[in-house]
Amino acid sequence: MKGQGPVFVDFEFVPAVNQTPHENTLTIDPGVLFTLGHGFTGGLRALFDVPSSRVGFVPLLNKSWKLHNPNGFFKTFFVELDVPVKFSRPPGGPATNPVTLATQCGFGF
Repeated sequence: MKGQGPVFVDFEFVPAVNQTPHENTLTIDPGVLFTLGHGFTGGLRALFDVPSSRVGFVPLLNKSWKLHNPNGFFKTFFVELDVPVKFSRPPGGPATNPVTLATQCGFGF
């Protein structure tokens, strides 16, 4: 839930299970977001993959629309564009710097 000010703290947790190689990870993305007006929010999250040697950052842009049901559980619908930039330095392995494009959509409460 967002407060009244134009700047707020955001935490995102993303679990993942990969089959090849078998690996379970948890990405922790704390960040700072800024209200840009007209339903837009921009921000920057730090990125930590646990347990691994990957770290990085995620610039993002979010657009939300208020839902017109004041008694409903969900208050907004949103679409978000993320650009995760990761720096991987595994011991004994090659260094990689993947940059990807991700989208999310969902409901806020």
